[in-house]
Amino acid sequence: MTISNRAASESGFTLIELMVVVLIVGILLTVAVPVYLRSTEMAKTNSCQTNLRTLDGAIQTYTAEQGVPPVDMSELVPTQVKQEPNCPIDAGHTYSLIGNALSPPVQARVECGDANGRGGIEDPDHNN
Repeated sequence: MTISNRAASESGFTLIELMVVVLIVGILLTVAVPVYLRSTEMAKTNSCQTNLRTLDGAIQTYTAEQGVPPVDMSELVPTQVKQEPNCPIDAGHTYSLIGNALSPPVQARVECGDANGRGGIEDPDHNN
């Protein structure tokens, strides 16, 4: 058996077949990656909104029991919530109270944002 006969008898993929497979995988990735990124971002936003609703309920309960809204988030722990939740969107974001018994109007609501109050989400159930 010569070298040319042995190469012809061995099975394998041609360069064209490999290029077609790479092209198909590339097309699938261009569709799948953006969908995946959008869904993870939406999940983080939904989780943050759930945390905001939970904290809003805790604020309402605290206000009903104490007669005044909490001054800061630490007053809600551990009586209303076990621990202050972490923001799923960004580790630099925190949940903070807006308005309290010390600053009129006497109405507390919660938002998620960075230390400067930027880039956050407000409680979706709270009407401004």
